[in-house]
Amino acid sequence: MNLPIVLLTLLLQVPQLEVAPPRKSSVEGVVLRAETGEPIEDAVVSLASVASEFEVSVTTDPQGRFFFKDLDAATYRLIFESSGYVIHEYGQRAIAGKGTPIDLASGQELKNIVVRLTPTGSVSGRILDDNTKQPVAGMPVRLMRFSYNAEGEKTLLPSGSVRTDDRGEYRLFFITPGRYYLNAGTAPGPSSCWEFQAGPNEVREVYAGAYYPGAADLKFASIVEVQPAAEVRGVDLALTRTQLFKVRGRIIDGTTGLPPIYSELSLTGDYFSSCGLEYKSTLRNGIFEFPDVAPGAYSLAASIGPRERHAGPVPVVVVNRDIDNIVLTLSSGVSISGRVRVEGLNSLAALTNGDYGPGVGLGGSGGYARLNADGTFRIDNVLPGEYNLYAWPKPSELAYIKEARFGPVDVLNEPLRVTADPDSRSLDILLSSNVGTIDGTALSPLGPAPGVQLVLVPDRARHRLNLFKAVMADQNGRFNIPNIVPGDYKLFAWEAIEPYSWFDAEVLARYESRARSIHVGELSRQTIEVRTMQPIP
Repeated sequence: MNLPIVLLTLLLQVPQLEVAPPRKSSVEGVVLRAETGEPIEDAVVSLASVASEFEVSVTTDPQGRFFFKDLDAATYRLIFESSGYVIHEYGQRAIAGKGTPIDLASGQELKNIVVRLTPTGSVSGRILDDNTKQPVAGMPVRLMRFSYNAEGEKTLLPSGSVRTDDRGEYRLFFITPGRYYLNAGTAPGPSSCWEFQAGPNEVREVYAGAYYPGAADLKFASIVEVQPAAEVRGVDLALTRTQLFKVRGRIIDGTTGLPPIYSELSLTGDYFSSCGLEYKSTLRNGIFEFPDVAPGAYSLAASIGPRERHAGPVPVVVVNRDIDNIVLTLSSGVSISGRVRVEGLNSLAALTNGDYGPGVGLGGSGGYARLNADGTFRIDNVLPGEYNLYAWPKPSELAYIKEARFGPVDVLNEPLRVTADPDSRSLDILLSSNVGTIDGTALSPLGPAPGVQLVLVPDRARHRLNLFKAVMADQNGRFNIPNIVPGDYKLFAWEAIEPYSWFDAEVLARYESRARSIHVGELSRQTIEVRTMQPIP
């Protein structure tokens, strides 16, 4: 027997080590009614993977218990729903906040999760004609509350809507506890909103919008407070009939001085005056007319093609008469050319690969352009105005705008101002991939604080919302903030706070002295601890 055969025979006789498959994990707990502690049967509990499309749901038994088994190690979100209760996510501290992801290890048995669901409330009342005192049928009624949007603007948004029945009665239910305003009034125009569809035998009547208890202006409206499980009755409102008006004018093509053969016009009101719809006008020989416009504040605009020529938007306020003699002039805008350079990467090609970018854009309606292979770009048909600059590297790259100049002007920290006259200035942008990272733990007086909302806020240039970084601590109080633009920051750790309210300067001022100051250098990585803050009313 030769040597190779002997070696092969010996190798085959060596016992092969078997690799044990990963152990499966499980999650179990109970769902209770918040104020009584009673178990909630048939609540839907959903477990969703953060990194994949895996999602599974179960319902609670008569004792309110739920159980997930045979789970792979992963990061999950746990969501709880039951009719008549506020939807809740595991670890959620504020009603409008986010929950805490669950990092489930291989073979882990996560037990004794206790979730308390808050019952919803209801609001009911009648809508009457202020003159006849008769019930108003089919009238849209809306419950609204102030909320912050992703730009940090505090706006009044609808939280529920319904129409009155033939007795003028309405009932809004499954309402999240909180403080609201109630509004009722006709939604003018051909409505496509489901809650405003009229029945075949309804007589269309137009009523001016009002806030409870009868205020035309929100400043004089009363708060409707909804407590958990509360039925708020008798929220009645008397409305005044109003008439519809016309908005008329003419449109001119600025390139020819003549009326355009074709143009798209829109008269758009806010949600409460028009349900966010666009009115349709007639257009003949440059003369336009919008009929049947209810009193309210609107925005009038015109365009030819998506980015060819535009006019407006022009504010239009309809009170008690027709609006005439509006003149809209279509403009082509100007072209802005420029170039993008990159530091911290081997070449610009690291950014120019991929289907989603990169590119350069002007916030709002300023436009967007993809980069050429050499980093050059051109944005056409930019209308006069002020714009914020943004760059869009492909998602796998970590890059930010380090410098940006429009001719001699720094447009990174100031708006980019575009005039109607052609400008030979070029837009020069420097991108950098030298971002920083912060790892850390949120601590309360009792130890690690799970589910805490952490927000990294720049000391300067707080108008640049892209510099803010918001993350949630996991179930062990740990957090990671990646892709940080180098600079000086303050780190806020709230036990509970309304989403996006951290963009409000007044909110930050109340907590600023308790935030932690941090300097982030290029390519730095630091590990810190931060103390949580209780909400201030």
